[in-house]
Amino acid sequence: MHPEAEIYGHPEIVNAGTYHGFDGFQRWIREWEEAWDEINYDLGDFVEVGDAFLVAPVHIMGRGASSGVEIDRVFGWMYEWHEGRSTRFHVYPTVELALEAAGTLAEQ
Repeated sequence: MHPEAEIYGHPEIVNAGTYHGFDGFQRWIREWEEAWDEINYDLGDFVEVGDAFLVAPVHIMGRGASSGVEIDRVFGWMYEWHEGRSTRFHVYPTVELALEAAGTLAEQ
């Protein structure tokens, strides 16, 4: 991960907001994992967008740690890569939103 990477959680997910760098990534992951009592991931096939972006559909099944609410849905994880390092990791509530964001960024 690039030292100045951008980690972003869409407003519709548990730990929304923007974090920076590897420390920010670790904080985001820790907060995400702490939100769930149980969680399972099923990573789908990556979709390439432009030269630097990858979007992955991620089927997540889990139960909230404090609420007990169960989820069973597919999120969109977007990565941007430069020189072998991730410069962006964004999480969206749908694959469509992740693909739209990747497309917009790829055009810039």
